[in-house]
Amino acid sequence: MNHLFITNVDDINREILLLLDDEDLFNIHVVNKHVAVLYENDDFWRERILRIYKVDLTNFIEENLTYKQIYQILRQIRDEHYLEITTESKNIISACHSAIFNKHENIAKYLIVTKNLGLHVVICDTCKPIMSGQEIRDLLDFW
Repeated sequence: MNHLFITNVDDINREILLLLDDEDLFNIHVVNKHVAVLYENDDFWRERILRIYKVDLTNFIEENLTYKQIYQILRQIRDEHYLEITTESKNIISACHSAIFNKHENIAKYLIVTKNLGLHVVICDTCKPIMSGQEIRDLLDFW
């Protein structure tokens, strides 16, 4: 971890923490009580999801889940499914994007549903607009 100076200004500390990778964030929150307070703040996790995954889940979250829990779920899914993404999956995603760009949204939706691209839709600015909020929720529930 690079040396990190935590300021006496919470807004600046928050911005610094939002820039850290998960491992550094975890390590620093364990040793700094001021960081630990920010680390436990649900708004911090909502902002982290928005910055990393580029999606606002405000209208999609279940009442019993915190944003920190949702972040952990998204990270686990990402780690399990995207670190070892296959060439076939990349080709399917490419085909899906191509269908969208060529205005064949029904084909793109078919690929998203049949090829289990639910998480991809949540984090992809190309695919997200063609799916309604309910369709995205249904895909994620299906997983």
